[in-house]
Amino acid sequence: MRLIAELRAAAESRTTSAEQPAAVASKLNIDDERCWQACAALRPDRLLLVGHSAGGCLALWSGHNCPGNAKVSAVLALAPVADLLKGHELRISDDGDAIERYMHCVPDASESSLQAYKEASPQCLLPVTFPLLVAWGDADKDVPPDLVKSYADAASAMSPELVKALAIPEADHFAIVDAGSSAWKEHIVPALAEVLVDEEMKAALLAA
Repeated sequence: MRLIAELRAAAESRTTSAEQPAAVASKLNIDDERCWQACAALRPDRLLLVGHSAGGCLALWSGHNCPGNAKVSAVLALAPVADLLKGHELRISDDGDAIERYMHCVPDASESSLQAYKEASPQCLLPVTFPLLVAWGDADKDVPPDLVKSYADAASAMSPELVKALAIPEADHFAIVDAGSSAWKEHIVPALAEVLVDEEMKAALLAA
């Protein structure tokens, strides 16, 4: 939330100052006008959190951990590694160490490392309290579809009024984040529109 405030301040002060605030400059190098416009439009009271794969885990975690001054309109988790303990057990990734690198430890190293996994794993943070779309391709070779479905089923069972699960036929790990793909246009966009309760955000999504 602090970064959101800094980005908005940077965008708003840009019309009166040629110097980007140091706090933001150290994090991002923004040189595209559309990026500045997006920064100025950031609204912590109406957040749509989107993440793919490990980013899907982070989007879910952020949904659970948003501070009181923020409101999550929805989370879109695309092929999320939502169960870090199971993901570690399955040795996800080509080298089998993606979860360890994400967490910087293994869960069985100590009691504190196991606790760190539980605190970071969306599976352990259920139930959700925000509208959620979990989407994955049934041809995903990177994150096992069964792992994603298991999380989606658990989330839906606990919060059926908030959660929508979407398995996309013949889509792989990357088709679901390609805005030009049929997986995105024909499946994810209409499903996300169903999840969104913010009518202005819904209209913008469908018009894009």
